[in-house]
Amino acid sequence: MSDTAEKMHSEALFEQFLNENSISFSRIREATSPRPDYKVSIGTQDVYVEIKELTGEPWVPGQVYTSRPGQRLRNFIKGSRRQIQYGANLGFPSICLVYHAIQPIYRIGTEPLDFRVAMYGHLTVSINPKTMSSSDIYHGGKRSFTEDNNTSFAAIGIIDQNAGKLSVELHENIFGSPALHYEGLPKCFNVTRYSVEL
Repeated sequence: MSDTAEKMHSEALFEQFLNENSISFSRIREATSPRPDYKVSIGTQDVYVEIKELTGEPWVPGQVYTSRPGQRLRNFIKGSRRQIQYGANLGFPSICLVYHAIQPIYRIGTEPLDFRVAMYGHLTVSINPKTMSSSDIYHGGKRSFTEDNNTSFAAIGIIDQNAGKLSVELHENIFGSPALHYEGLPKCFNVTRYSVEL
């Protein structure tokens, strides 16, 4: 895809972010089988990147909206699995980035908590009905990432546009392989790494 007009808005923003930070990249040609959108030289690694866009009806000010934590991101993980597997099978760390095209500054459905529970499961507390004692908080059901599931994802993240400034926020898949070399990432990437009790 060489025509800028054919790109999704999220792809144009991602390319702008890369150019602004002098990060080299190339688009991956579309094929009959699913492939990610970009090959990007990040730090000391080449990384494959799939871009997804959260779209829908514009939100109306003053109206109440609800969102199940992590649900939208779980859908994106499921929908990008084959593209991510393509890069991982070639030996490259592979990530999925989401752009919130409805209301980028509010990020409903793509907040840090949404990433955490989409990846590692709902935050859960067990209560003993006899003693009424409770467990510590742990990650329960609806896990997208485990040591046996979706290990092709090195990370997922969001293309953030706040006050006219573009940034990319990454959330680590602790089970991901090949893994990103986080220590070598440029400072324009904001990274959340995890140590979770599953």
